[in-house]
Amino acid sequence: MRNISFCLLLVFSLRVSEAVPARVWIKTPNFYIRKCFGAEACKDFSLNQSAVKTYQTTKREKLRVIETPDNIIKRNEATLEICRLNWSLGDGAGITKLLSKNFTFTWLPKTDMEEIVDRDGFKPFFDAFKAKGAENGGPPLGSTEFMLFENIIQRPIGDTTFETAQWIVPGFADGTYMNAAKGNRIIWAMAGISA
Repeated sequence: MRNISFCLLLVFSLRVSEAVPARVWIKTPNFYIRKCFGAEACKDFSLNQSAVKTYQTTKREKLRVIETPDNIIKRNEATLEICRLNWSLGDGAGITKLLSKNFTFTWLPKTDMEEIVDRDGFKPFFDAFKAKGAENGGPPLGSTEFMLFENIIQRPIGDTTFETAQWIVPGFADGTYMNAAKGNRIIWAMAGISA
């Protein structure tokens, strides 16, 4: 199982020739981000666990951090994307690393079976959920294809980005969830199950 850890996503600006795309591997404390500059063929960042490399830059350029409201939103969106990736892989430890200290997860809100889990209780809850899924026709324990997502909607409000979507554990259950990211951490989440 792949272990992808969370860290701060920084947006950089480089001056490079438009004719020569630059692909830069940016090392953060826990993983590498590939950021492409200069050509249409270069798309947004992607996560990778390889060594730091720089390709085809025309000359040495100084990297500098640009802090704007758009960058705050992009970091929150990256946090939510990494969180979804860890859910899809079935990696409870990876999810827990993204959670704020005051995080709360509400399972089946406004029902008789409502359960509120804090950051410390999330991994045991998640492991029990995976085991229940495996017992009832879902992906087997140890599978790295645990959950799928559809109809993802994100909305930034101030320095917080909210997300809602449908989740699906094939062969077991599906439902909807909401969560919020602020300051590169997931601050709360709630999920319900379809009837």
